Amino acid sequence: AIRRLAQRKPDARTWRPNILVLSGAPQSRWYLIEMAHALAQRASSMTVAAVVSGEQWTIERIRSLRITIGEYLSRRGVEALVKVLPEEDYLNGAEALVKAYGFGPLKPNTILMGDTENTDAIERFAGLILQIHRMDRNLVLMRERDAEETNELPEPFYVDIWWSGQQTNIGLILTLAYLLSRTPPWKGAHIRIKRILDNGANDEDMSNAITEHIQAQRLDADFEPVPRDGMETFSLIRHSSVDASLVFLGLRAPEPEETTAEYAAYYQNLHDNTAGMPVAYVLASNQIDFEKIIGWG
Repeated sequence: AIRRLAQRKPDARTWRPNILVLSGAPQSRWYLIEMAHALAQRASSMTVAAVVSGEQWTIERIRSLRITIGEYLSRRGVEALVKVLPEEDYLNGAEALVKAYGFGPLKPNTILMGDTENTDAIERFAGLILQIHRMDRNLVLMRERDAEETNELPEPFYVDIWWSGQQTNIGLILTLAYLLSRTPPWKGAHIRIKRILDNGANDEDMSNAITEHIQAQRLDADFEPVPRDGMETFSLIRHSSVDASLVFLGLRAPEPEETTAEYAAYYQNLHDNTAGMPVAYVLASNQIDFEKIIGWG
């Protein structure tokens, strides 16, 4: 069966987000597990991975931790494979998992992990992003809302997609938002596709094209052009998405000759300007034909 799968040509109609969650101990970053479970439970695979540091690890400790994590997930109704990797350094372990985890065609196509709060290691973290992109894996980086705010979703609740007009990430973002809105606790979420309208620009053609696309595909989404009115980009995003439970933002793909330090500077700026927001940064490794995917029904 695996050999037959390996011989099949890729088909957008059968694409699923097979997810590798780099969560560490699930108790500490449960929001990552919840997000992955919401995206994967419609017939996708999901693996929860933890990197174990320390020189004194043993196979018994690894086995015990794998069982403990599996039982913890099972008690909460989450079906997932569990992978535990012993490695002194978390980022090295994460990179090793991205490179090697899987078997033949049964390998993750989407990596879901938490955003870093260790600004001292921002360049190494940016290096991991580059490695994930070079390995042809989609990346979803989750940033949780400020801890002092409630974890319960307000009603009605909104999922905002900020589209710059580029096609690189929008197919994957629409797919993720679509899947999310069809599974608890996100079922019924209002999807808003937002685009900044620079001063003096005419949004009529853009609005009509996107609105027609939404209607043709029967998406439960609204398009909202947002006039800039002299506001800085991130200030405008914060103001317009202040009531959103989740905000999707595309990550810029690295340039062919871009260094890790240069990409780290870009990511640091994005990280600083979205502090405190419930954000999912998305970087697609390849184009996804969303119009075919949503035929899942």
